[in-house]
Order: sequence, then C-alpha cells, then structure tokens
Amino acid sequence: MVTPQAMTAVLKTLQARGLVERSAHPWHRKVLETRLTEAGHRALTAADTEAVRIERRLADEFTAEEQDTLRALLARCVQAIQQDH
Repeated sequence: MVTPQAMTAVLKTLQARGLVERSAHPWHRKVLETRLTEAGHRALTAADTEAVRIERRLADEFTAEEQDTLRALLARCVQAIQQDH
C-alpha cells in the first residue's frame, strides 16, 4: 500500500546511502532494476537480526492468549486500512 512516488523517494534514499544500485533493464529500457549492494546485504542482515531480537522480547511480555488477542487486533487494523484503498 505504498504509492509509486513514495517508493521512488525510498529507493533514492537507499541509493544515496549506497545500499542499493539501480540500472536500466537490458531489454526494457524504461524499467529500472534495483539490486542490493554488499552494504545493503549487510544492513538487511543486521536489521533482520534486530527485528528477531525485538520480536522475541515482545513475545516474552505477553501470554499466549494475549498474543492471540494482539494478532487479532492487528489483523483488524490491517483490514481497516485496506478498506480505504
């Protein structure tokens, strides 16, 4: 649910930080391919590791029943957001 304009801004920022590189597609010249750089791969790995750590810490704070309730509430939030699109 991200607009093309917003994604373009995100990609430009990632490119400026050296995390992605963009180049014209070999056959479709109007299409820009986007690839992670080595720095991008390292950043992704670090972010994934941190996300898992945070998820585990959050899970430890809730009982199984509370986790189910939270998932249901978040699913309702997603449905509400999607209704606008």
